[in-house]
Amino acid sequence: LIAERDRLKNTPATPAAADKQAPKKTADVTDVYAEMTPKDAANIFNELSPTEVVTIIKEIDAEQQAAIMAKMDPKKVAALTQLLAVQ
Repeated sequence: LIAERDRLKNTPATPAAADKQAPKKTADVTDVYAEMTPKDAANIFNELSPTEVVTIIKEIDAEQQAAIMAKMDPKKVAALTQLLAVQ
């Protein structure tokens, strides 16, 4: 991860290139969380802001979303639900 971070820091990003890469990166991250147990994903999501979580969780199927959200902090889930409702 450190090597990847360093590589990204040294890679000049043009706005057009960044726009094209954003959906793929989100899909890659979503795949990682979809493969985790709901408890593990929830523990990490509890540490992220609801705006960060919504971009990931909205791409996960509803059954997995429910399982993850059931394990999350209720206040975080309430904020996340509000964001998901307007997506």
